[in-house]
Amino acid sequence: MTDLRCDLVAVARQAIEGGLAETPPCRHVKIAIDSDNELLAKFSNDPAATVAYLMLSAAAMNELYTVAVNARILASFVRVWTVPDPWTAGGAGAQLDEFKAYWQAN
Repeated sequence: MTDLRCDLVAVARQAIEGGLAETPPCRHVKIAIDSDNELLAKFSNDPAATVAYLMLSAAAMNELYTVAVNARILASFVRVWTVPDPWTAGGAGAQLDEFKAYWQAN
């Protein structure tokens, strides 16, 4: 199946660069988005507003990746914790380790 969006980006890129080189097929990258209670609190504990923000962020990322590396970003999983989230570590490194362990276990 041809991805029209990626085809249009390829045509625009060729027009800008003045080249006629063959463009590789558009790649699709599935991502999972997992938020925390702190993000939910920034949106007045409104899950719908939080998801809207996350989807807007994913759409912006998609635009950047489509143009830069001919890849579409697809959010295949989105979670907003409305109950206390399992994240308790302090510091970015420890938080990433905790996040990785949670996802590997679940």
